[in-house]
Amino acid sequence: MPKKQLNKPRKEIQSSNPKDINLDDSNNETQQYYKTNKSSITISKLHENETHAVVFWTIEKKFSVISKVCIHPKPEENIVEGKEYDVSYGKRIYRAILKFKGSYEKCLEIEKSICFNNGTINSSTSQINQDSQKETSSEIEILRRENFECKKKIVELTERLEVELKKNKDALENIRDLENKIENIKLTFNKDELSRILKMCKIFQAIFENEDDHHLNIVPLSEKYPNLFVKPIVRTSITDLINNCKETQASSAFRKIIQLLLPNSIDITTKTAKQIKTTYSNLINPIFEMLNEKDPTFTVREMNLKLNSLIQDYKKISKRQKKIDFDSSV
Repeated sequence: MPKKQLNKPRKEIQSSNPKDINLDDSNNETQQYYKTNKSSITISKLHENETHAVVFWTIEKKFSVISKVCIHPKPEENIVEGKEYDVSYGKRIYRAILKFKGSYEKCLEIEKSICFNNGTINSSTSQINQDSQKETSSEIEILRRENFECKKKIVELTERLEVELKKNKDALENIRDLENKIENIKLTFNKDELSRILKMCKIFQAIFENEDDHHLNIVPLSEKYPNLFVKPIVRTSITDLINNCKETQASSAFRKIIQLLLPNSIDITTKTAKQIKTTYSNLINPIFEMLNEKDPTFTVREMNLKLNSLIQDYKKISKRQKKIDFDSSV
């Protein structure tokens, strides 16, 4: 550039607003001034290092290189690495995390480096994923086995429940049948008839339970004591003794009745009074009650004394009989 032109005084610009500056073709000096002082940094050069970006898609879990204009920040928000943005791809919007921004070539480099590291260098991460997958597969297999066992148990319990329900149903049907039979029997016999039938059943039961001949043809002692069975002749004798018993005569009547009920002397001589009362309580207790009604002076103490006296008399008779048998044998 000519030296003369460079040393020429600059024209002072009065306005600081670029819109106020007249840059028409006639003002050659002003145009020449702006040409000589024009910056070498252009808008394209300022942004040529950040034309693209590497993003991580949150849905697909993959990396991609996209144009920076596809990133949609909020109004007046700067695009910052590490933040999540709405990113357009095709005709749709997806969510992605900005990992790196720079030139297209640099972004490709970064993407390849990430993929390479994930596949080769960062083998520990791959191993962790493999272990995690193995653990997950093992847990799934355990759950499958447990699920199978649970289903098997459910089937077994269901079958058992069905069996028990059937048993319960059958039992309820049997109960209903028995209730119907009972109702029919109630309609067939009245209460008095049922009472007489029950007594007869007890008599027959007592007859067939005893095999000795002397127990056959037995009858209840009285209506008050239907479970006390004796021979008809014994019942007549006991009834006469009780009916004819007067005051102070019960002790003598008790001795005679016991001799009728226990004719076998061995049963008496081999036991004490307490043992006899325990063994033959079904005989002695009713007799005591009937005699006590006739003679209130006849107490339990009097009954015990009479039993002891009877035992001693039977023992004397037993000894005398043994002596007679011994003398006759000699």
